Amino acid sequence: MSTDAPRREADAIIEVTKESAAIQVENLTPGHLVAFRGDQAVRIGDLERFAAAPHAPRGLYHVNTVESFIAYAKHHAGDAATTMWVDAATGVIVAVFDDHSAEQARWGEHRAQLVLEWSPAWLRWREHDRKMLSQEDFAEHVENSIPDIASPSASDLLEMAQTISMTTQATFRSAKRLHDGRTQLTYNEELQTSAGSSGEMEIPKELTLMLAPFVGEEAIPVIARLRTRLNRETLTIGYILERPDELVREAVEALTGRVRAEFARVYVGAPPDPGR
Repeated sequence: MSTDAPRREADAIIEVTKESAAIQVENLTPGHLVAFRGDQAVRIGDLERFAAAPHAPRGLYHVNTVESFIAYAKHHAGDAATTMWVDAATGVIVAVFDDHSAEQARWGEHRAQLVLEWSPAWLRWREHDRKMLSQEDFAEHVENSIPDIASPSASDLLEMAQTISMTTQATFRSAKRLHDGRTQLTYNEELQTSAGSSGEMEIPKELTLMLAPFVGEEAIPVIARLRTRLNRETLTIGYILERPDELVREAVEALTGRVRAEFARVYVGAPPDPGR
């Protein structure tokens, strides 16, 4: 072993001992900043983590219903420093409890964020919107969505989905001989649709659904226009939801109105990053 290794270790110990002896720290009160000097640098230490409680609340809290958001915001909104920020496009609402006020600048580090959660029923109906399903798949979709159907009755709609049939009939109208001796036939094609055990059930043109776009909110009427199609003897059934995006915007506006009714400082946009 080289004789230089023990010498280097001894030198390192001497340097650490000198630096430790040079450090002067007084008044280690939890919650205060302290400065301590070594041989080459001055370092700043924050003793907040040793205190019984932090200097001020901080953190971003996530909630999924407007009731929880309002309840949490009321619990922490102590003064005029609280602001609400609404993103109308996404439906996200952010509460900043220590925002800047006219009297004092603050850090903006204590926040709550409401991110609305899509309801399972809304996602289920949106998944198949404007898609043509096989008769079996449509019947299964109806069966899984019975609580959402207001009219016609869910039982009638399920029976219709399970028994609907479509046929085509071609009726010849005329025949005439062309100048080259060929015969041209013209005909009408008639599509016949029936449903029910007796074949006399009326097939609705539209459905009325009761859906809540977001979890925890009241259901609203949603119209779905029914579509049937026969292609090479294969029957498919689908629907088109009326104004789904507008209904979502209206739901967000209604939720925003509830927040505005509870808090004074509500703005459209996004708050600055914390600490800026």
